[in-house]
Amino acid sequence: MAKIRTHYDNLKVAVNAPDSVIRAAYKALCQKYHPDKYQGSKEEGERILKIVRASYQVLSDPGKRARHDDWIKEQEAGFSQQVTEFNTAPSLAKDSKPAIRNENRRPLKFNEFQFKLAVTAAAYLSVVAVLAYLVWNSLV
Repeated sequence: MAKIRTHYDNLKVAVNAPDSVIRAAYKALCQKYHPDKYQGSKEEGERILKIVRASYQVLSDPGKRARHDDWIKEQEAGFSQQVTEFNTAPSLAKDSKPAIRNENRRPLKFNEFQFKLAVTAAAYLSVVAVLAYLVWNSLV
């Protein structure tokens, strides 16, 4: 069965965790991801803390937690019906860590043509710079 992302995952606690464990996990994550202490960027720490706080607000309130548990059961039931209906297994992505990352940064990817073009352009620019230097020195 595919894993859905829940507030329990955000706080890294079990579904049947007591309130004391949820509170302790919340405090530990707040200390770890506090913008002044976090090793990453300040914006990333603030974004992670917003997620942690929202999860704690839901799990600390018994009514909201019960609704969240019901939602999880509905999602799991709907997913199992979908798999049975189509008789296919979903592709599972390896998700060992929470899906928390900076959305503004994207890795740069070059294909082979772009790489060769950049190298060629750099080579031509260096040749032009050397020629300009030699012409300038011969005129002066």
